[in-house]
Amino acid sequence: MKRKIDVSLKGDKEGMIGRECPSSKCNKYFKVLIKELNAFKSGIFYCPYCGESEPVKEFITKDQMEYAKSLVLREVIGEFSRELKKLERRPDPHAFISFGIKVGTPSIPVRAYVERELSKKVTCEQCGSSFRVYGASFFCPYCGIRKPSSVFSENVEMVQAFLNFKGTLRADTEILHAVSKTGILDQLIERSLDMLVTAFETYCKTVYIQQMKKKNPKLDIGSLQKRIKNAFQNLIIGNKFFARKLGINFLKALSKDDLTFTLKAFQKRHVFVHNSGIIDLPYVKLTGEDKKLIGKRLTVDSAEIIRLVKILSQIVEYIEKSI
Repeated sequence: MKRKIDVSLKGDKEGMIGRECPSSKCNKYFKVLIKELNAFKSGIFYCPYCGESEPVKEFITKDQMEYAKSLVLREVIGEFSRELKKLERRPDPHAFISFGIKVGTPSIPVRAYVERELSKKVTCEQCGSSFRVYGASFFCPYCGIRKPSSVFSENVEMVQAFLNFKGTLRADTEILHAVSKTGILDQLIERSLDMLVTAFETYCKTVYIQQMKKKNPKLDIGSLQKRIKNAFQNLIIGNKFFARKLGINFLKALSKDDLTFTLKAFQKRHVFVHNSGIIDLPYVKLTGEDKKLIGKRLTVDSAEIIRLVKILSQIVEYIEKSI
């Protein structure tokens, strides 16, 4: 005989409950409002980090599943024990030989779980739903769409957090010294450069595809993505896509000095990502640097990252006003 056992999951003090991406390549944790989740009718959910889409039930967290299993196990064993309890018999004190039956009731612990704290709260610009994540999110769990400029801004916030990391350690000179020796602080700055360029590339690609789709609703997005490839990792080529098809020349937002600086920063990012930061001939040719630098390692400092944030934000603002 089948029996249904309902398990209720309690949210945090904000009324949010944890969800977890079902993709083995992601598995990241986020939180959504219980009342919005209960009202959700679509049935298909999206991971805010990687965009994986699956039925809502697939996003239950491992901790929640273990909690639910422990509750069900306790209920099943408890019911089984109650049935066995009915078989209990006292021995007959008047019989020559008599046996009694005593049934013990095992104690089944319930696995406890607590929803994790996530400081970043996001409200989707498209559907108005709220959710919490750590770091930047690229998709809405409910509608799958995020405003490209908002995603870019969140990545900028992460970059700024990276740059401020050293400042958070200054109160403890011992820890600061230990961390500095590992080279992590330098890597954070290099990683910031990569994050900025990637965030800008993602913004441009998303806006370009959205605008092209508006012009031609029957457009094959897959074919368009193949044509774009990594065009927006190159400022000049990316601008040509916008200028030719959308009539937007976003390089007009920059001064000559800012353009030169940004082109060089993009080339630096390419060398860090694809050549471990070691200067090669293509970098020297594209930037006009001295050939004597070939074989040496590039450097980038926080001042460069701060300037690049300002410049790319100017371009994003220009594009937003133009579309």
